[in-house]
Amino acid sequence: MEEIIDRINKLIRDNKISELELSNKIGIGQRSINYYTNKRQKPSLEFTQKIIELFNIDANWLVTGKGEMLKTSDGITGFVKLNGSIREISSIDDLKMILDEIESRESK
Repeated sequence: MEEIIDRINKLIRDNKISELELSNKIGIGQRSINYYTNKRQKPSLEFTQKIIELFNIDANWLVTGKGEMLKTSDGITGFVKLNGSIREISSIDDLKMILDEIESRESK
């Protein structure tokens, strides 16, 4: 099953950006980025948020792999179906809550 980091790695590859360049652009250490991209550590919320902002991508696409990759122009970043209900992702708090729920389900 494709994970968030798989989609992040695709963005990095498609944009031909090195870990060092990414580190400089988003202000997160190269070692941390290496741990995330090599699946040694789950991506932090800060890293995830900065990836969304840097590449101007839709949070729903990043979290679920569904929907359009690019953000919509109306500022709403997307919707995700989780536990049978449709949830809007329009802020970093929404994203954090959904990522926490997904992580909680995966650890069960």
